[in-house]
Formats: sequence, C-alpha cells, structure tokens
Amino acid sequence: MCRPPVANTFEAQVLRATLLARQQHRPEAGMAALQGLKPASEEQRQMVVVARAQILRHAKRFNEAYRLLDKGPSKRRKIPPTCSTTTPWPPRASAASILPRRICGA
Repeated sequence: MCRPPVANTFEAQVLRATLLARQQHRPEAGMAALQGLKPASEEQRQMVVVARAQILRHAKRFNEAYRLLDKGPSKRRKIPPTCSTTTPWPPRASAASILPRRICGA
C-alpha cells in the first residue's frame, strides 16, 4: 500500500531524527530535529512521541521515556464498546431450538 508523499516525507524526517541522535550519541540532536516537525494528524503525533521515547531509551534515560509514554495522548478518543450490553452472550436458546426435531410426522 502506497502512502502519499507527504506521509513518507514526515516518516523520513522522524527516522532522520532518531538516526541523528544515535550516530552522534547526543539525544539532544535528535530531540531538536523532532522539535521542528509539525504533525498533521494523530498518527503523525504518535510517531513523534514514540521516536522521542526511542531516543531517550537509547540514551539510557528510561524513566524519562516511561513518563513520556505514560503521559499518553492529550486528546484521548473514546473507544466504542465492542459488545452490546443489551444483547446477551451467548445468545439465549429456547427449548424448542435445543430439543431434536422430528423429521417424520409420526
């Protein structure tokens, strides 16, 4: 599945920031590169947060990485329930549907 060039460009910039931090052994360099990015969607914003956490983990700053990921998204979306509370599960069966039916009319 091909993504639009803009998304690929954003992903490339995020990857560049993480590589910059690793190659120079300076997390500040990668963080500075991420600071200049402007995410256009929620998915891109999440990519930046994960990249920041990766940079911090690589720098062995585990507590900061954990706090960053633990903070979670600032705009939490409500996730719709996966089951309906009005429909019982498993579906209730009547005695007529459970008992064997006579094939012949005897």
